[in-house]
Amino acid sequence: PFPDLQYLWVIKTDVSGNIEWEDEFGSANKNDWGEDVLETQDGGFVVTGTQDDDGDNAKAILRKYSSTGSLLWNKTFSSSEYNEGISLMETSDGNLVFVGFSGTSHGAYKHFMVKADADGNQIWKKRFGDNTQQSLNAVCEAPDGNYVAAGYCNNYSNAYIVQRGSSSGNMQWNNCYDNNGYEWINDIIPAAAGGYYLLDKYFYLIKADENGNIIWSVGLDYANQSLIELNDGTLILAGNESSIWLFPLDPSIIDTGQ
Repeated sequence: PFPDLQYLWVIKTDVSGNIEWEDEFGSANKNDWGEDVLETQDGGFVVTGTQDDDGDNAKAILRKYSSTGSLLWNKTFSSSEYNEGISLMETSDGNLVFVGFSGTSHGAYKHFMVKADADGNQIWKKRFGDNTQQSLNAVCEAPDGNYVAAGYCNNYSNAYIVQRGSSSGNMQWNNCYDNNGYEWINDIIPAAAGGYYLLDKYFYLIKADENGNIIWSVGLDYANQSLIELNDGTLILAGNESSIWLFPLDPSIIDTGQ
């Protein structure tokens, strides 16, 4: 319905992949797309992404559907000309946090983190960094209930991790990983044994402590997009070097040099 434009398309399927409902959303002469989606505690679904992108201006979006696909609300967020939501989570107390970047589409942009309530109403909004090219690409909840996100800093040159407080969004710590080959974090998860696992675009699996300091890292072919930890400690990693890869890894076999 929107020739030559991107538009947001949300599809809900059953366990066999049959479409149960779908929604298309777009604006005349502008692009709209989704970057992440999750199922909320009430059985609905929330999408983050970008709305009304005309090449120079855009707003980050949160868009909520009921379990049956009815649109419940649509909220936009901005702190500059161009804003994008990339990764989304629901907090343990039922709020929403998304991360991405905010700045200009063809130049400088900063890290962006927004907290909203379950109805999409903004609680706080943070745009921060040195105004080069910076982004937060993944977010998770820390064991203490605060929020940890990762991405890149210094014009794509270095990986980045940050923790902000849940109540006011205040900066608690951050680390730009200089001069070690890590450039672009695509995913971060809390490790069951403490700290965090991070996955770099250039195939590094990184283990960091609870303050974001690197404990060890290992180069892995093919894994650069997403990871989860199973109950037994096994990691499932996904990547896309030339084709799509999905494989398990027991982190206890990694020679960390310790």
